[in-house]
Amino acid sequence: MPRETLSISSSVIDYLKRRGIEVPPHSAELTTQDYFAFWRDVAARDGAPDLGLSIGSAVFGRSVASEAALQAPTLGDALRTLGRYKRLVCPEDVLVEI
Repeated sequence: MPRETLSISSSVIDYLKRRGIEVPPHSAELTTQDYFAFWRDVAARDGAPDLGLSIGSAVFGRSVASEAALQAPTLGDALRTLGRYKRLVCPEDVLVEI
């Protein structure tokens, strides 16, 4: 039975290195268990409570909401996703009328 592995993108690895976090060379392909251990170790070494958000914004360049909306199967689903995001993170409502 083949072992399943998870990849860490080279962009994320480069970003972690720029933050001064030493990344082992074998971290590009990890088992599920090693993947979660890797991220626990990164979080412990970095200590920033917003590390995930800073990685996402620096590496992917778009907001979490826009990335989620881009994955939606329809325009209506994308708009509902954006509306839910707005309700969760800021005092704004997005009303979608069809």
